[in-house]
Amino acid sequence: MPKAKHVGRLSGLAERSDAMVSIYEGGARFQKHVDNPNKDGRVLTSIVYLNSGDPWGADDGGELRMFPEGEPPLDFTPETGRLVLFWADRLPHEVLPAKRRRMALTYWWFDRAEREAKVQELVDEVGNQHLNVSEESMAQDFIAFMLSDTSTPAEIVRKAHTLPEKALSTVATVVGASGAQEALEGIGRLRDSDLKRLRGSMGKMGLQ
Repeated sequence: MPKAKHVGRLSGLAERSDAMVSIYEGGARFQKHVDNPNKDGRVLTSIVYLNSGDPWGADDGGELRMFPEGEPPLDFTPETGRLVLFWADRLPHEVLPAKRRRMALTYWWFDRAEREAKVQELVDEVGNQHLNVSEESMAQDFIAFMLSDTSTPAEIVRKAHTLPEKALSTVATVVGASGAQEALEGIGRLRDSDLKRLRGSMGKMGLQ
């Protein structure tokens, strides 16, 4: 029996993203890009096509066009059930204009070391903007409190309102808000189900 081959780049995979469903129709397209040009932890992209109705035809468009280095472009028709895997940080690709409804389910798979480094970089960026040790510690304690299984949305909201603005700005950076005020507003809308998803997402970023 032949020995299974292993891909070294995938040895650090820790978790996947939440699912993203994208729908293209009426000529919609996506310009050429790389999913992860900034080393945010995404190493692998997986796409499954969920189109309904008749089999996808040559005139329906919506192909996934990939640009392997040193090779001609490759086109993949979005046939229902087709799975496509490619390097999220290396392979440029685009979606050609879709002339009928095109549905795709996408997951990104994270490399733990790169993701942890990116999160630390974001925290450091804010910390370097004259954030004192006390405020940085408060931000870290608050994030740990959010990740705790025992904290409730109401308790998190109360604690968030006690944070100084610079500490809250650090929290905003980590959770993806544009600033302290947006972070407060988002935290104020938290429900139990939202909190569960947030903990899962932050865990994927290396915040355990």
